[in-house]
Amino acid sequence: MKQQVKLLIASLVLAFVLCGAVSAADNVYVANQGSDTVSVINTTTPPETNTIPVGSSPSGVAVSPDGATVYVTNYFSNYVSVIDTATNNVTNNITVGNNPYGVAFNPDGTIAYVTNQGSGSVSVIDTATYNVTTTILVGSSPSGVAVSPDGTIAYVANQGSGSVSVIDTATYNVTTTILVGTGPIGVAVSPDGTTAYVTVRSSNYVSVIDTATNNVTTTILVGTGPIGVAVSPDGTTVYVANYLSNYVSVIDTATNTQTATIPVGYNPIVVAVTPNRITYSITPSAGTGGTIVPDSVETVNYGDNVTFTITPSIGYVVADVIVDGVSQGSINSYTFTNVQSNHEIAATFSTVTKQADLYINSWSSKNNPRVGEIFTITFKVGNRGPDTAKNVVLTLPLPSGVEYVDVNVDQGTTSYDPATRTITWTLDDVVVGDPYAWVQVKALNQGSFIFQPTLTTDTFDPNIESNIQVLPVNVLAKE
Repeated sequence: MKQQVKLLIASLVLAFVLCGAVSAADNVYVANQGSDTVSVINTTTPPETNTIPVGSSPSGVAVSPDGATVYVTNYFSNYVSVIDTATNNVTNNITVGNNPYGVAFNPDGTIAYVTNQGSGSVSVIDTATYNVTTTILVGSSPSGVAVSPDGTIAYVANQGSGSVSVIDTATYNVTTTILVGTGPIGVAVSPDGTTAYVTVRSSNYVSVIDTATNNVTTTILVGTGPIGVAVSPDGTTVYVANYLSNYVSVIDTATNTQTATIPVGYNPIVVAVTPNRITYSITPSAGTGGTIVPDSVETVNYGDNVTFTITPSIGYVVADVIVDGVSQGSINSYTFTNVQSNHEIAATFSTVTKQADLYINSWSSKNNPRVGEIFTITFKVGNRGPDTAKNVVLTLPLPSGVEYVDVNVDQGTTSYDPATRTITWTLDDVVVGDPYAWVQVKALNQGSFIFQPTLTTDTFDPNIESNIQVLPVNVLAKE
């Protein structure tokens, strides 16, 4: 599987403070320390850029796992800005410790961890309430923070202490402190959670930590001033942005050696690897008597929606639609929204037990009315049976050349909507017989006009469309 590497270059306004850039769906969010803003770059073609004002000296940026929010640490404002990615507006500002720097979410997005360089602490934020629920004391000048794939451990690189704090996220206690070298700043965890990689800026190497023993197993020489670090989704490669060497180091995790360098722009500080797109499978099935579309296994991206359409064959009706073992009733479509797991959808059908045979006949009281005359159109709705037709409705949009005058019926109720120029005749149940409607209209213009009603019923009727008579009326000019 080919991995794509994004190298995001920014000027360092404050020494040892990382300018962040992350992506959410088609947007990339870049923290601009010098202008106290976040740039939103839409990666579609052509690209578009918007600017969001935040706090003073924004530093770290993280996108929630569901892509709905972006958290931005504001170094001199001592708060975190929360951006709604649907509107790209700041919806909350969360007060944390002094000089907030790094930020990371746990895997399900319920908790955000923020390192506070000036306080030597980590703020734990409940993302549902936007409240800091606890503060964890760590080493001096904590910078980068990363969370294990299972969410049980948080790793914090302490620049001033030359160490990494290991935090148990169940108790929010620092369980151990690992010495890694002078000036650790960035930290990343392998996808399987077995290894943590820490950039040690002042020593120009990456410390490799075995997370089972919390020991440094080796150090890997890279370029000068390593800052940003990222691991490929398959865990085979680590990428390191070297601030003073102007290149990215490529590390083979099998041998823990630098295998290549990639020249980039001036002072690279952030490196990010595009993640594998999380996908789920939705498996549809349909019994005898109808179809479901799509009719094969659908692969759906995390958070996307997908709609299935259920159509019975002639002589059948939808009996039930079952989603993940739960009945949804007799429906003709079902939409999975914000997909975050695998699903199953099954449609069953049953044969029709009741059947009607509706028809419409129509005629005009005047074969050739003239402009200005009022004439009556008669509609006879018949049912040849054998069963009663349930919930029958006739709809008649009036052609443009006539004007509504009145309507009378011998069964049911009627209404007229002047906005749509539509008559609706609700007949309810139609037994075997012939209800009538008399529609009075006034001819406004000369010409040939078509009266074309439609008919609906809840009872199965295989011939309803072919049994509707269309009535043309030719209006003559005034004498």
